[in-house]
Amino acid sequence: MAFSPTAYDFFHPNAKHPVAKDPCVASNCSPLPIAAHVEATEGHESRFSGSQNGKRKVGAGGIVGIVFGLGFVVFLAIGVYYVIVARRTKMTRANTGKPDV
Repeated sequence: MAFSPTAYDFFHPNAKHPVAKDPCVASNCSPLPIAAHVEATEGHESRFSGSQNGKRKVGAGGIVGIVFGLGFVVFLAIGVYYVIVARRTKMTRANTGKPDV
């Protein structure tokens, strides 16, 4: 199957253009890994490290948040159960009456 030169260039962009492998050679820009490297100050490293010897401490706020979260989930589950039981009870009461003839 024969391809036109433009189709060949489209499907093989690196075949004729060696600059395409490293575009920073022609424009003299810095490559992404070097440009993305940022030096951190000691204050940022100690503030955001969060772990010492591989262990993380959970503070009082974290424990309170977990307790309130679990309590909310239980409260929500009880509410859903109540609504389901109430609807089921109303449906059975509606069906037990004598039909109007």
